[in-house]
Amino acid sequence: MAVLAEFEAQMAEFDPSLASLETVQDLITHLHHSRRVLLAFEDALTEAAERHEATGKAPPAEDILTGDGAASKRGARDARRRRSAAAQMGGLSASMRRGDARAENVESIARALSRLTDDAHREAFVQADAELTLLAEALAPDEFARRLDGFVRRAMADDGATRFERQRAASRLSLWVDRDGMTRLSGSFDPEWGAILSGTINAEMRSLASAGAKASDDLDNPGGEPGNQQSAFGDRLRAEALVERLRRSDRTSGVGRGLPLIGIVRDHRSVHHGPHPGTVSEFENGTHCPHETTVRLTCDAAVHDIVVDEAGLPLSVGRRYRTATDAQRLALRVIYRTCAWPGCDRTFEHCQIHHVVPWEHGGPTDLDNLVPLCSRHHHLAHEGGWALKIEADRSLWIWRPDGSLHHCGPPGGPPRHPKQDMTL
Repeated sequence: MAVLAEFEAQMAEFDPSLASLETVQDLITHLHHSRRVLLAFEDALTEAAERHEATGKAPPAEDILTGDGAASKRGARDARRRRSAAAQMGGLSASMRRGDARAENVESIARALSRLTDDAHREAFVQADAELTLLAEALAPDEFARRLDGFVRRAMADDGATRFERQRAASRLSLWVDRDGMTRLSGSFDPEWGAILSGTINAEMRSLASAGAKASDDLDNPGGEPGNQQSAFGDRLRAEALVERLRRSDRTSGVGRGLPLIGIVRDHRSVHHGPHPGTVSEFENGTHCPHETTVRLTCDAAVHDIVVDEAGLPLSVGRRYRTATDAQRLALRVIYRTCAWPGCDRTFEHCQIHHVVPWEHGGPTDLDNLVPLCSRHHHLAHEGGWALKIEADRSLWIWRPDGSLHHCGPPGGPPRHPKQDMTL
């Protein structure tokens, strides 16, 4: 209760119009820690509620947890799901009680475990308790979710082939004409068909945009920010790209005649020695692809095949153009699921490719000098006066306009805290 009392006191004294940047950052850090403490407290209360329910003399645990109706039934079910996961995974439970595990990552583990209905699969997943707990403490939620998917597949002793078959069987496309005479499409596709569709349309979009008078930033960001003119431009261009590709598919060669342009990411060891427990095999959007399927696609598709090392970093890149090439964008997509700015959750598709050392100052268009930034943070890096530096391990250094250090750390990982004064 001391945490709540302290937070209430801070809220009473906090004035958003007067708070300095340092105060805001300190309070946000404190807020995240408080959420972890409250998660631990809720887990303890859930355990106690379930114990009372088991006596047969108390209401159901969900009714106890909803209290006087202030909490939802869904929230109570989520709490019980987390409690079930913690009861099976001692390391995770201890981490939660210490306030070390990130709340979002605990929820991801609980959801994943609840979906494993086979006892053998659940037992295999639980055996990874120690490793999962360390990752839940260290990784940002988006990166953790990606790693978690690999643990689930490993527990199921499945390279994803069974799930892939279900997804293929469930693929659908509807087409109809509405009352205004507009033709509408709605569909869902398995990862392979989805990669073929998006890869083909995106390549056509960039070709159409390049032929027009759009600025290079638009070429790097055809999706744009939702709700603005650039997004409308991207949607319109996407429609034109689909029709144009279909219109000329029967009179061109190469990609237009059944050879889709798609991106595949594989690790070096799997390419040369076959699949292993840590195999990386996925499409450029991060969706898992069975190893055998990637082998097939490299034979009958126009593929950007990106091979990564043990650290997950691409092994080779190019240096020729001012704007990032398709292969370089794919390589960056492997490293960054979102904007490279720490804490930003704008997806890679809505980012622009930024030269850390500006092109006009001799900065090359090479992976070592490129990071994806959303529109807001891209403006901070240029007009806003913020400075960036990137290291060989992709650790990003960011300095405020006054020269003080704002952040230092690898993509998706915890920030580093250099001991020395690292003013710019």
